[in-house]
Amino acid sequence: MASPFSIFRRNRKAMLAVLTILTMFGFVFIPIIIEAVGLKGGSGDTETRAVVRTARYGELTNRDIAVMLSNGATLRNIVREIGFAVRLAGGEGRAVQRTLNRLGLVSEDAAVHTWLLAHYAQEMGLVVSDAAINSFIAQLTENKVTYNQLKSLINTKEHRWSDAHFFRVLRDELLAIRAYNLFSTVEMAQTPAQRWNQFCMFQRQAVVEVVPLPVSRYAAEIADPDDAALRKFFEENKDKPAQPDSPEPGLKEPQRFKLRYLKVDFEKFAAEAVSDQEVLEQYEKERAKYDKLDKPAGGGEQGTGKQGAGKQGTGDREQGTEKPKPDEAKPEEKKPDEKKPDEPKPEGNESSAVEGDAMSPFVAMLAKEPKPEGAGEGNQGTGNREPGSEAPKPVESKPDEPKPGEKKPEEKKPDEPKPEEKKPDEAKPDEKKPDASKPAGPSETTKRRIRNELATKKLDGLFDQVTGALARQRSASKSSAEKEPPLDIADFAAKNHMALIDTDTLTRWDVRRVELAQALTDEFVPVETSLMPGKPPLVPTRAMDLRHRYLFWKTEEKRERTPVWDGVGVRERTVARWKEVQARDRARAAAEALAQEARTAGKPLKESLGGRPGIEVLDPAPFTWMTRGSVSPLLSQAPFEINNVDGVFAPGMDFMQAVFELEPGGVAAAMNQPKTLACVVRLIKFQPADESELLWGRFQTTAPGTYAFELGQLDNQAIRASWFEMVERKAGYKTERKLDSGSQRE
Repeated sequence: MASPFSIFRRNRKAMLAVLTILTMFGFVFIPIIIEAVGLKGGSGDTETRAVVRTARYGELTNRDIAVMLSNGATLRNIVREIGFAVRLAGGEGRAVQRTLNRLGLVSEDAAVHTWLLAHYAQEMGLVVSDAAINSFIAQLTENKVTYNQLKSLINTKEHRWSDAHFFRVLRDELLAIRAYNLFSTVEMAQTPAQRWNQFCMFQRQAVVEVVPLPVSRYAAEIADPDDAALRKFFEENKDKPAQPDSPEPGLKEPQRFKLRYLKVDFEKFAAEAVSDQEVLEQYEKERAKYDKLDKPAGGGEQGTGKQGAGKQGTGDREQGTEKPKPDEAKPEEKKPDEKKPDEPKPEGNESSAVEGDAMSPFVAMLAKEPKPEGAGEGNQGTGNREPGSEAPKPVESKPDEPKPGEKKPEEKKPDEPKPEEKKPDEAKPDEKKPDASKPAGPSETTKRRIRNELATKKLDGLFDQVTGALARQRSASKSSAEKEPPLDIADFAAKNHMALIDTDTLTRWDVRRVELAQALTDEFVPVETSLMPGKPPLVPTRAMDLRHRYLFWKTEEKRERTPVWDGVGVRERTVARWKEVQARDRARAAAEALAQEARTAGKPLKESLGGRPGIEVLDPAPFTWMTRGSVSPLLSQAPFEINNVDGVFAPGMDFMQAVFELEPGGVAAAMNQPKTLACVVRLIKFQPADESELLWGRFQTTAPGTYAFELGQLDNQAIRASWFEMVERKAGYKTERKLDSGSQRE
C-alpha cells in the first residue's frame, strides 16, 4: 500500500497552494465570521461586544454598561451620604429622599434607559446647565453642607471622582428625569373636578361601621369537587405564588425563614462607646482635615457661630474689636489676611475659593454657617446683599448710635482702664483671636463628626467579629474537624450596647411588619428584597435606618417551591382553596342581604344587625381613601397606597370606592382586595364634611398636580409602557441580549 507521503510528494505543489489559500482565508475571514455570529472568545457577551444598538444615539458595549452601573451605584451612595450630612447639620433630608426615589435602584435595564432618555431629552432641546445642577445641589443639601464636606463625599478612596465627573453623571440622570417629567406633565393634565376628587381621597376621612363576614365561614357549605375539576384547578394555580393580599388562589409554597438580628441605636452607641478623650485625640491626629471640613467654601470658620462670624466681619462683633485696632499693628495685619479669601466670594464663583481645583463647576452657594449671624452685615454679604455699602454701615451708623450725646464721655472712661486690661485681659484675647483657627479645640459640629466616625469604625469592627464567627460556624457545619466554641452572640450584644432579636417563622409578607423592614442594606436595597431566595442562612447583611444600625441573618429557611399533586397535604390544601373561591359569591350575597336589611331599618348597624350570632359590628378609626405608604426614609418619600381600615385586612380599591360613594347614613356591601371578607359598611359621616370651608380652603392652597402623578401611576402603567416603547422606536433601540432588570423603578 502506498504511503500517504508519496501522494503528498506527487501533488505537493497543488496541495501547498491550497494550504496557503486556506491559511490566508483563515487569518482574514474567520475572525470576521466569529465576530458576526458572536462566538469570539467562546462568549457573545465580551466587554467590547455591542449589547445595545440604536440608530440615533450609537451603541453600548458590556464595558459601557458596567461603567454606567458603577457610576449609578456611586451616585446613589453619594446622595445618601449627603442626606446623612444634612441631617447631622440639623436639616430634614426630604430633598434627598425624593431624589433617591427618582433615581431608583441600580440595574442594567434602568442604567440603559437612563442613557436612552438622556439622549432623547437632548434631542428635544432640554438642557441641564451647571447653574441648574448647582441649584439642584443647593436644594439637595438644604444649604447645610460646605463645599469641602461635599468634596470629601465625592472624592474618596473608593471612588476618585472629580467635580466635573460628578456633574457629568448627575447631568445625565437629571436629563432623564426631566424627559420623564415632561411626559408626565402632559399625561396628567386634569380638570378641576378631577383635582378635587383626588384631593378628597387624601384629605377627607370616613367614619363608618363595618360588619365583616369571613368567606371561610361559607366555604364549609361547599361540597367537595370531583377529581377532574380539582386537578384542573391545581394545574392552573400551582405556579402562582400564595400572596395574602391577592385574590389569585395561588398554591405555590412561599419562602419561609427565621431571622436573628443585632440592633444598635447609633447615637447612644456613639455616646457610650467613644469617649471625649478619644474625640480630642483623633482631632489632634488629623487637625488639618477637620479644620478644612469645618470651614465654609470661601474660608473662615464655620462651626463657631458667634465668634467665627465676628472674624468674618459680621456686624456688632466687628465693632467690639475696633478699639484695640489702633493700639497694635499686628492684629490689623492679620485681619486683612483673613479677609482675602472673602474678596472673591461676592462674585459667586466657587472655583476661586476651591483649593487646587480652579476648574470646578461648583459655585459659592453651599452652606456658610456664619451667614445667619450677620446676614447683610460686614464684608461677608453674599448674593444680592453686596452693593458695597455694607462696610460703611457698621462703621458709620452703629458706632454713632451708641455714642450720641451723653454716651461719649462714658466711652472715655473705658479708655483709662484700657492699659490695665490690655496686659491681663485684652492683649491675650487679641493674640488668641487671630490664632483661634489653629490652637482652639474642635467645634461642636466637628466633635459630632469625629464621634460618629469613631463609632462607625468601632461598630464595623464589632459587626466584623460577628460576621467572622458566623462564617466559622458555617464552615464547621460542613467539616468533621474539631469545632471551636461558637461566639455567644447574646453575651456579645449585651456587652456592646446592642439588642439581639429573634423572629418567629416569617414569609416575605410578614417582614413588612418587622421594624427591620424600614432599613436599607449596604447594597442600598430594602431588607425585604435582600431576603429573597439566594442568600443562605448564617450569611449576615448590614442595614441602617435614620437612627439604627442592624446586622441580620437567616437562622432557618425553607425555599419557595411548586407543589406536586402527590405531595403530602397538597390535595387537602387545594380543596380548601377551591372551596374558598367558590364561597365568595355566597359571602357576597349574604353581605348584600344584610346591607338591604340595614337600609330598610334606617338605623345604625349595632341596632339593626348587632347581637346576632356570628355578627360583630366594628367601629374602625376614621380613615382616608389613600395615604402615604411606609418605606425607608433613606430610600425615598413613601409612595401613595390604599389606606388601612381597622378590622378589614387589605381593604382594596373596591371597598374604598363603595365607602366614599355613600352619603352619610348610607349602607353598602363590598369585598376586600383578596376577597377573603365580604363587608357590610354604613357611613356615619365624612370629616371634614364634603362642602366644608376647611376642606375647600385646603384645596385652594394645594398646588395642582400634587397627587396626580403618583395616583396616575396606579392607573397609567400601560400608558407609560407605551411611551417608553415610543422612545425606543424613535431611537431604533435594540438589544443583543436580555438586560438584567433587578428591582428598578417603573
